[in-house]
Amino acid sequence: MNNNSKIRRETNYEILRMISCIAVIMIHVSAIYINKSISSPEIYKTYQNHMFYIVIINTISRFAVPCFLMMSGAFLIENSKNKNRVYFYEKKIVPLLVQIIIFSILYFIFLETKQLYLINFHHEKIIKILIPIKNILIGAPHYHMWYMYMLIILYPIIPILIDNKEKFTNRICIIILFLCIISGSTSIIKVNYGIANVAPYIGYLIIGYKIRKKALNNKNNKIALLLLIIGISLEILLSCIVYKNFNVIYDENTSIDNLIKILFNVKSLNPIITISSVLIFAGFSYLNINVTNKIETSNTLYIYLIHAFVIDILNVTLDKILVFIDIRLLIIINIITTFLISLLLTKIYLYLYKKLNKNEILEKYICKIFKIKRINEQ
Repeated sequence: MNNNSKIRRETNYEILRMISCIAVIMIHVSAIYINKSISSPEIYKTYQNHMFYIVIINTISRFAVPCFLMMSGAFLIENSKNKNRVYFYEKKIVPLLVQIIIFSILYFIFLETKQLYLINFHHEKIIKILIPIKNILIGAPHYHMWYMYMLIILYPIIPILIDNKEKFTNRICIIILFLCIISGSTSIIKVNYGIANVAPYIGYLIIGYKIRKKALNNKNNKIALLLLIIGISLEILLSCIVYKNFNVIYDENTSIDNLIKILFNVKSLNPIITISSVLIFAGFSYLNINVTNKIETSNTLYIYLIHAFVIDILNVTLDKILVFIDIRLLIIINIITTFLISLLLTKIYLYLYKKLNKNEILEKYICKIFKIKRINEQ
């Protein structure tokens, strides 16, 4: 989710980065109500009249992860410094690894505490204490952390992509993206840092680089608007498809396993989401925005890391406090509150992290453990 700070920041991508950050929160907040509807006929009846609203919020936001990946490809592949593997690993991979370790530990403690609470007060089976351990082993200390574990394996191929970036013709890019969609739709994901989960996302990196390069000196707001309208329309179309399938949730002829596959096959490599995400990214790439004030979005990575914790806490409190509020308004309040609290916690975390990580002591320690060379060691 980070772009290279040495490359000039572009307002259109800064706006897209912030929108994508909020869109991720929209996905995870709305997913709470979808999961509740699947798990309980009574809750489904309560939400039924507003189910299209819930589904469309969940589905129309799915461009977020593909756009983050395309932005990564756009800036990381463009920067020739990243061709130096020692430089790239020290400046990009190691800081990312530090954050993964820190937040894996934090979420492990949080979820173990949560499991112990359930055992003590709700007589849950003690075996559930082992769930957080299993989650770390598969690369998902919490549901959103899959992305970080995937990145730590995906990013090391950036220098290879830089070596071959002149070979990426439009036809090659389309073929690569198509193969990635097929791979992502047919692969069985067992661990989030496995090649089956990582390889399909390579296409987004390449496409992001190609689109930005093509649009950089060809800004056109009319083209941008057209691309954005088509991209958003495709996501609305997908929302209608998902909603139609959702209406058979308690049909006696529909198995719950098949239903879950239908409802949640709206991930980042779904063909409609892939096409719409590429169009939305291209739309923002062609936007010609003249804003004098810098839009600060450097904290989006940390908002992403923290927001799941905030959602978990709010899920316990908001529904009880705001019990009489319309579900549609409740979701909006939840999204806004999650974003603002996550932003505040991000500021606090970064302040504490800077105090703890003086002279990059954590990065040096990680390099020593994993025997990663630093620039001054060459």
